[in-house]
Amino acid sequence: MPGRILSLLLVALVGNAVAAQMVRFQHPSGVSFSHPANWTVREGDDGLYLVPAGAGSTPREYFYMATAPADGVASASDPAIAAYFAQLLAADVPGIARAGKATTMKTAVGQAAIIPFRGRPAGIDSDILVYVVVREGEGLYLVHVRDRGAASNPGMGRTIFASLQVRAQIDPALTGAWVRTERSSTRVGSVDPSDFSTTHLVRYEFDGRGNVLLNSDFSSASISDDVSVIDNNASLLRGRYSSLGDELYIEWEDGREASWTYSVFEDYNDGHLILKLEDPDTGKAKFYNRSRQD
Repeated sequence: MPGRILSLLLVALVGNAVAAQMVRFQHPSGVSFSHPANWTVREGDDGLYLVPAGAGSTPREYFYMATAPADGVASASDPAIAAYFAQLLAADVPGIARAGKATTMKTAVGQAAIIPFRGRPAGIDSDILVYVVVREGEGLYLVHVRDRGAASNPGMGRTIFASLQVRAQIDPALTGAWVRTERSSTRVGSVDPSDFSTTHLVRYEFDGRGNVLLNSDFSSASISDDVSVIDNNASLLRGRYSSLGDELYIEWEDGREASWTYSVFEDYNDGHLILKLEDPDTGKAKFYNRSRQD
C-alpha cells in the first residue's frame, strides 16, 4: 500500500463535551458521515475541517479521515494495512507503538478493521485508533487521536465511521463532451516563420456513470504561410467524478484531485450548451462548449 495520502482529509478538533444530536455531512466526492450537530464543517486547502463548539487552540482530541491506494489488498484485516499505518503514524507521532490486537466492525461500505496504537503527539500521552475499510482498490480510513485524560466520548470515532457512506451523485446535465481551445504565440502579430503559435485543445468527456476522460492536446506550428505542425503532444487522463449542488469533484487515476464550482447554460446567440468551471478559491472561470458531434 503506497505511502501517499489521497482524496479526502477530515480533521476534527474535539472539546470535552459532545452533543448527542447528530447531523449528516455530504461531500461532493460522494462520501458522507454523521457528526455532532454543534460541530462546524469547513473546507480548507488540504481538505475538510470539522470543528466543535468550544474547541480550544490546543485540542485534547482530534480525528482525520483520508483515503489511500490499496492495490492488491482485499481486506482491511490484511497485515499490510497495520504495517502501513504504523509507518504513516511514525512520521508524525513520537513514540508510536501498537497497543493491542486489531478488531473488526461492520459499516455500510464494508467490513472495517480497528487498529489500536499509542503515542505522544505534541508531547501528550494519547490513545490512537485507526478505523479502515478497503473498497474498490482504495483504503478509506479515520484516525482518532485522544488524550488519555480527555473526558469526551471515546467511542465517537466508531460512531462517525459506522455512519460512513459512499454514494456518488451524478448531474445528467454534465453528460457528454466539452471542449475548449486556447491559443498563444511567441510574438503577437508576427509573420516571421521562425516564430510559433501554440494551440491547446482541452476536452472533458463525462459518461453519466461517474467516469471522466480528459484529453489535453498541445500542438505548435510555424506562423508562416505553410503553418506546418512541428510538434504534437497529447495526453489522456481518466478519473471518477461526482457532483453536489454547484460543486463538481474529480479524483484522477493518478491520485490528483480537482474541484470546481460549475454551471451548465445555453449560449444566448445560438443556444448551444456551455459548461462553466470556476476555481472556488480564486474565482477564475473557464468556459467549455458542448461538442456538436455528440
